[in-house]
Amino acid sequence: MEADSAGLKQHVQVHSRKVLKDNEESLRTLKVEDMAASNADDVDFILNRISDKRVFNKRLQQLIFDDHGLLKNWHQLDTLHQMHEIGNLLKWIMADDGLGLVWKYWVS
Repeated sequence: MEADSAGLKQHVQVHSRKVLKDNEESLRTLKVEDMAASNADDVDFILNRISDKRVFNKRLQQLIFDDHGLLKNWHQLDTLHQMHEIGNLLKWIMADDGLGLVWKYWVS
């Protein structure tokens, strides 16, 4: 939250749409009170710095899911990645000289 308040640009990396879909429910119910860390003192330190956990959790959901949230940005990046793949496919088609061999090896 501090990074967002400071105006620092944030990004998220997601392995695939399937991983995102499989974990969407747990993201939607994510609460700071349920956090874990390798050091229990870190959990206490962080939780003690958050005065209103309800407000924090609401803001966290906004950061993840709203129209300007991390996942919206990820979907846009995913579209850019798709366009990159289309460009690669077109290069292969051009190099194929109309033989159609590229389709034999293309995985969708």
